[in-house]
Amino acid sequence: MKKLLISALGLGAIVLAGGQANAAIIVLDNFNEGITDSDLGGPAPQSFTETVPAAGAVGGSRAVMHDVTLSDSPNRQSNLFINDDIDSFSLSNESNVNATAGASYGPGLGLELPPTPGQFRFDVPFFDAPADQPAEITLTVNGITATLPISNQVTPGGGSATIFFDAALFGNPTTLDSASFTVSGPVSFDVEIDQFDYEAIPEPMTILGTGLALTLLPGLKKAHNKKKAN
Repeated sequence: MKKLLISALGLGAIVLAGGQANAAIIVLDNFNEGITDSDLGGPAPQSFTETVPAAGAVGGSRAVMHDVTLSDSPNRQSNLFINDDIDSFSLSNESNVNATAGASYGPGLGLELPPTPGQFRFDVPFFDAPADQPAEITLTVNGITATLPISNQVTPGGGSATIFFDAALFGNPTTLDSASFTVSGPVSFDVEIDQFDYEAIPEPMTILGTGLALTLLPGLKKAHNKKKAN
């Protein structure tokens, strides 16, 4: 039985190994290097841009933008903060302040992506916005743009979330030449992003192979026990 068990699991293990390779995650920015500290207040509009070296970002640098579009007082501010203490992209808006912020990478990155279906992913450990006025992430990949709300099914107006952009929205690119994202939302919204990456999606054969291996086990065991009884 032990031999048969190993054989059946081996079938699944072979497929799973391929699936793990296909499910590789390519980190595009982990926000743990390249300090940005921007405080903007009224009167609006106010803008801030800079490009900083960042070893954890694709291409080795990050171009940052921060725009305040509404503020009723110089004492009410919007803060964009990125540093190695918090390891995140953090945008915080005080009461009656509205702002957008983002980062861009490239052009000329020349980063090869896996030749399997994939998705661009934002890990959002914290966001705060009214449920009926969600904040949004706008992602541009190789010149193609898509926008998704920052929300989750449990607490639409706040909490944590993972935002997935299907690579098909951008024509399933096999090479990443440039990428940029912008977060925006209603007055006084806050958001924090701790990683931006690309994740390949395992092919259906991965799931099929694993299921096949598990399905075969009872049959193999029964056949082996019958042979042993004879």
